[in-house]
Amino acid sequence: MKRFTTNWTLVLMAVLSFSLMSCQDDDERLAYYLDGIWSGIITDDVQNYDTTIEFVQDGYYSTSGYGYEYDKGWSYGRTKKTYFEWYISNGNIYLQYEDAPHDYIVMDYRSLPVSTELYERLFGVFRDSYGYVIADFDLKKVSNHHNYYAKENTHTEAEK
Repeated sequence: MKRFTTNWTLVLMAVLSFSLMSCQDDDERLAYYLDGIWSGIITDDVQNYDTTIEFVQDGYYSTSGYGYEYDKGWSYGRTKKTYFEWYISNGNIYLQYEDAPHDYIVMDYRSLPVSTELYERLFGVFRDSYGYVIADFDLKKVSNHHNYYAKENTHTEAEK
């Protein structure tokens, strides 16, 4: 009986260690997929915007970076370029805009990219730091960066 308990304890420890490590790997994978240029539509209470969002991953296995958002309003016709910094934590994408009245904005996505191929879709809503929906987005990946700094994590923790 003692041997049976010991074996189950070892199995349980192995399962728990993998489940606790998977969040970081998922965050790294999401950051790798985001790295690039996304184009589509953002809709707020006032109007629709033709939007291009560029995510630049900071470095090797990084879960953060910076980017630019280019918006052209359909009703106003003006183009606006906005700088932001982003990071991923526990599967959430946080954007901190330089000119935003909010502490941060969360990209609450309803679909997650499954590959780094072009034309992958990312859609959902932007939420402010209080959780209120401020806009919808529907974006498609139109360009990959994937320079030598940004790599998908295919290594184990011991290999890093």
